[in-house]
Amino acid sequence: GPSITEHILNSILLALLTAIIGTTFCFILAYSSTRLRDKLSTVIDSLSTIMLSIPGLVIGVCYVFTFAKTKGVFYNTIAILVVANIAHMIGSPYLLAKNALLKINSNYELIGSSLGIKSISILFKVILPNASKTIVAMFSYFFVNSLTTVTAVLFLCTYANQPLSVLITVYDKSLNYEMQAVISTILFAISITAKLIFKLNSNFLWIYC
Repeated sequence: GPSITEHILNSILLALLTAIIGTTFCFILAYSSTRLRDKLSTVIDSLSTIMLSIPGLVIGVCYVFTFAKTKGVFYNTIAILVVANIAHMIGSPYLLAKNALLKINSNYELIGSSLGIKSISILFKVILPNASKTIVAMFSYFFVNSLTTVTAVLFLCTYANQPLSVLITVYDKSLNYEMQAVISTILFAISITAKLIFKLNSNFLWIYC
């Protein structure tokens, strides 16, 4: 099977992809929910809240039955692990983004429109800078939780893309507690390092913006 180094690289790649795509997706959902305020926003709110209560194991098993026929295209690829992680974790980052956007004046787009400024310009030049700390917090949440999660990806990963966290359950079955401790320490070290980097970037963005 893959070496520990390959498992670590798999975990970091999975965490990065989940964080990048998940943060972007959640922010778009939150922006749509707070700025459009139509029936769609109610649906988004409801689905995001529901996802908070669904265990990762349930999501993993559901994906097995739903996407088993897409083997090689979606199933058994890192893409399904990313999607499963985002579905499992979407609730909290969505609420973070929504609360941050609710604190930003909702009339910016209206004022910009009256001045001939496009909404996309308002988004990138005003809203995103004001929500920068929240975006970093969302990214950090997705990254660290994707790095350490087991349940959502346990039945979906293969030997080729297996993240390091899954090995904890493997060694648990063989009662190899020493390796469990080593893996847990590695994940802890990566998580702490990542959190420090995110914290520094968050402070930098806050000063810059």
